[in-house]
Amino acid sequence: MSELDFVAPRSFKKALSAFERGDLTKAEDHCATTLKFKPDYFDALHLLAVVQSQRGRHVAALAAYDKALAIRPNNVLLLNNRAGALKELRRYDEALACYDKALELRHDYADAYDNRGSVLMEIERYDDALDSYANALILGPQNPHFLNNVGRALTRLKRSEEALACFEKAIALDPNFVDALINSGVALKELKRHDDALSYFDRALGTHPGHIEALLNRGSVFIVLKRSEDAVTDYDTILRLQPDHASANLDRGVALTKLKRFDEALESYERALSFGADPAHVSNNRCLTFIAAERYDKALVCNEKALLLRPNYWEAWNARGTLLAQMGLFEEAIASYRRALALQPDDVESEWNIGCLFLLLGDYERGWPKYELRRNLGPVKWSKFNGPEWRGEPLEGKRLLLYAEQGFGDAIQFARFAAIAKAKGAHVILGIYGALAELARGLKGEPEILPAGEALPQYDFHLPAMSMPLVLRLRKEDIPAEPYLQADPSRVDAWAKRLPQATARVGIAWQGSQWDPSRWIPLAAFAPLCRVPGVKLISLQKSDGLDQLECSSHSRLGGHVSRRRLHAIALGRRNRFV
Repeated sequence: MSELDFVAPRSFKKALSAFERGDLTKAEDHCATTLKFKPDYFDALHLLAVVQSQRGRHVAALAAYDKALAIRPNNVLLLNNRAGALKELRRYDEALACYDKALELRHDYADAYDNRGSVLMEIERYDDALDSYANALILGPQNPHFLNNVGRALTRLKRSEEALACFEKAIALDPNFVDALINSGVALKELKRHDDALSYFDRALGTHPGHIEALLNRGSVFIVLKRSEDAVTDYDTILRLQPDHASANLDRGVALTKLKRFDEALESYERALSFGADPAHVSNNRCLTFIAAERYDKALVCNEKALLLRPNYWEAWNARGTLLAQMGLFEEAIASYRRALALQPDDVESEWNIGCLFLLLGDYERGWPKYELRRNLGPVKWSKFNGPEWRGEPLEGKRLLLYAEQGFGDAIQFARFAAIAKAKGAHVILGIYGALAELARGLKGEPEILPAGEALPQYDFHLPAMSMPLVLRLRKEDIPAEPYLQADPSRVDAWAKRLPQATARVGIAWQGSQWDPSRWIPLAAFAPLCRVPGVKLISLQKSDGLDQLECSSHSRLGGHVSRRRLHAIALGRRNRFV
């Protein structure tokens, strides 16, 4: 045996030992020593390529793979690993060809099918990725990694229920499989089951504290659930671990915007940009923050920059629609939302916004059908009723359940349609919030009142009250304008004695719930009304906003505001009748 034959295998064994204990530097050095003595030593070339690839030196790894491939062109493990380096270099077509050759040589190579699927996911060929992952799963049905990847492809194909089933099977096989736990949360978020999604992210963080993807995803759910303080806490945790995390800085800005901490949000976006965040994405987020701050001129500049950087950026067109709508430019806003829809046809929110703008313009024929898309908006889960929804069938002798679905104000506004249903021969059951039940008993048409939470009576059809104009095909001029509510006469008499005497007693409420403070009216804005002779203002404010009474003196308002509270109208957004 020659000295060369003796040195090469010994140095390779050292390389292999170093690799197995995770010392990649020494593994590479020993491979180089081996190849110095035996340049055509296949195993050393192969291991060198794997080590270089793991160290992120994919170009060097590919050169080593090619030298090894020249020695053994049909080695399927080599072909599989070489394809991985090509994937990292984003040479996706070559990577696929490499996997295909490996699978041609060995049809039952499950890992090659799985890795091939990952390349197809990168190039957004999700159907093909699903097929490739499914082949891997057929060969390894108890492999949690394969199940997780099938679920990932199904999620991309918006088949979230099926994806969730795959993730749950993977977790059953490996309860601490953090990727499957996180992906379950993502699928549940897509299904608008946000509380369930949080439980999976919590489980992931319970087994892997500080896991960045789990924190990032949990933060996004907190934002949807209007728990923005919690979202900021999660993003801050990420940034303590990895200060240069671009996505955490970007999403933190979104959460801070929700909290109206606008300057901090803008600073967070700047950090995201400095750490490599997409400039178009940053500009779009800055635009949304300026919209929330009502600084529309700056919002417009940011929006135009985002669209200059990426003309087909559908989120920026959506933001532009929102901006123009806030500026009162409804026709232009509709055009922008339509551009967004052309680029992202399944963007339900843009289409719903177009419907809202049509309604603002009085175009009910086009507005009400699109307004039905509110049922597909998150995070609220709609109540499910048995039996058919009313679609305009004859109502003579039928029992129709109409139900409130949004805030108190909307419930009161749309209760007027109970009388129309009654006029068509229906026995109307009006499902409404308990706090409004007594008021609703004075409705024209005298519907049967069903307070929320009570057992449902028998009915033939059901319908949310806000869908009545669509089913009735009402135009703007067809909306009933005559009075349809009356107060209980005994209560009118009782309150007439309790209220301060005045020529005109005007009830006011200046602040609703927290979801949209832009709709609030400062109490001081009522000062001119106070100065009208004979007018007394009566506070109808129940809870939020009462602090303004404390700081608004009699002299500052220039009149009298009674602190008696007659009735509370607590607005809420898309609260469904249960």
